Amino acid sequence: MIKFWSPQSFDKKTLSDWTIQSYEQILPYVEQFLCAKHPFRDGSICPFVPNALRADRIFFVEGFGKSIDDISRAEELIMESISLLEDRKARLGGFCSVIILFEHNFEVSRLLEIHRDNRMSCITRGLMIGALYPTSQAPSLHNALYFPLRTPVPTLVLRDMVPNDLIFVDPSVENPKNKLAFLKQFLTLFKSGGSENTEKLLAEARVLKKKYERIQLLTRASIGLLLFIALSMLFLLFVS
Repeated sequence: MIKFWSPQSFDKKTLSDWTIQSYEQILPYVEQFLCAKHPFRDGSICPFVPNALRADRIFFVEGFGKSIDDISRAEELIMESISLLEDRKARLGGFCSVIILFEHNFEVSRLLEIHRDNRMSCITRGLMIGALYPTSQAPSLHNALYFPLRTPVPTLVLRDMVPNDLIFVDPSVENPKNKLAFLKQFLTLFKSGGSENTEKLLAEARVLKKKYERIQLLTRASIGLLLFIALSMLFLLFVS
């Protein structure tokens, strides 16, 4: 059973020392930095956070201390955090987020492994998961020398998928199958359109979906041809 709380329900008595320290370090990042004016575009660093904070729709979850030996425990943590997020969305409506906290010296390589292993589980539920940590090299979409995902302690952040997440369909990352899964979920979530920007992104997503469907079809055809050739050669070897 996960331990979770919001800024309005935080109670030190129920949490470990390292969790309290990580929470107290990350809170200014959430309440001040993410709500501050973005230096390279209009609006705040994260446009959804100010309202979510006021409505008490951001939740913190106790993750792991210095390390974790059994990676299956991390999957259980993510699934319970997803359930928490989905439950709170159903109850409260609007944008919700779950921030999973880790001890300050938790291994970044392990954090990224947990992120990678659970990314598709989140995407197929219409959620995004991000790995944030002090040395993150992930730049802002608006300035390559600005790094807004650098947090005081390692965290995993779960949130609702939004239209601008289409940019994360990176041609150099993931296989066509995973890209297609993302695009199908994206088109399902935002099929009703809305703003001009969303309609533009939907059109782009449809083009990308057709592209990766063709790539997947060609890949399957190539594998089938290679298998046929291999079996034919094996047959000729036995009959000769």
